[in-house]
Amino acid sequence: MTLISQIQETLKVNYPTQNANSRSLRTLTQSTFKRFMEIDQSYKQDKLTVLSLGAGHDSTALLAELIFNDNMRRKIAPERFLVVMSDTGNEHDETYNYIPFLQKLCDTHDIEFYFITKEMGFHSPAWQSLVEFYERTRTCGSKVFKRSCTDNLKVKVIYRFLAWWLQQNYGLKKARKQGFYQFKRLFGKLNVLIGFAKGEEKRIKKREPIKWRAECINLQYPLINCLKWSRLDCQRIIRDEYGLELSLPTNCKFCPYSRPLELLWLKRFHPEDFSHWVRIERAKLDHFNGRKGTNHGVFPTPKNAKTSVTLEDIVTKAEEQNPNITDEQLMEYKMVHGHGVMSSF
Repeated sequence: MTLISQIQETLKVNYPTQNANSRSLRTLTQSTFKRFMEIDQSYKQDKLTVLSLGAGHDSTALLAELIFNDNMRRKIAPERFLVVMSDTGNEHDETYNYIPFLQKLCDTHDIEFYFITKEMGFHSPAWQSLVEFYERTRTCGSKVFKRSCTDNLKVKVIYRFLAWWLQQNYGLKKARKQGFYQFKRLFGKLNVLIGFAKGEEKRIKKREPIKWRAECINLQYPLINCLKWSRLDCQRIIRDEYGLELSLPTNCKFCPYSRPLELLWLKRFHPEDFSHWVRIERAKLDHFNGRKGTNHGVFPTPKNAKTSVTLEDIVTKAEEQNPNITDEQLMEYKMVHGHGVMSSF
């Protein structure tokens, strides 16, 4: 017989009459005891810190530091530590090839790592992947359009996953955002680490506009506020300090904030991907042709221009301005510049 059952039997003996007062007292006592057991069991769990991983240089350097530097681990993530990454469906091939290395690294050091793919059910129907969204809606990302891909394919996906994960691992009774409120009541705000490097302070949101996130999530930026590491520092830490493999910086292959030389890099190293992006942009331009206003592609088109500026136009200009650039120089440029500097948290 369970402890709860024993107490229930005791209540029946002590309050055998079936009047309203006795029934209410038994119900109140059982309810109170169950709540006490729920809180007591929850507090037996370790408190939690989550690293939002992009698998680029910055968040990978932070992960390595938390694995190999015990003092920093005790300071930033002293108890249970969870690493999560959301699949946009449009990561570079080099990034997808790097993820198993990170998974093995975490497994070796007993750190839970989750790469959240659309098959797991946490991506919304409208945002299964970046390419699927563009092709279905006949749109393309652009510097002149509202930024929504990071929020829909990374931030929201990670929080949906965490709401489910907290239920499974901390016995929370509430789902979705109410689960975060319950977690806060038991442990305080959930600590989420973001790997912005020194020099990217402008990416930090001054105010979280979503109420439940502002009240339940404590976003931390250790590379800026604690370690004070720049992008180059992160590369050095990964490669030289800890002797780990250095992958590409991470941004989507079809990121509208790519610089002209990054487009040239994509065309030269992954021509099929560049051609695919060109087709997506052309489908958008054709779909909105003749409508009022400027028909922008990925890059802005000047007002009153007769034709839209296209990706091919930007790459052609980059080739003309850099006629002798080598593959090695392009790769070096990509390693320094290729990251989503415009997204914020």
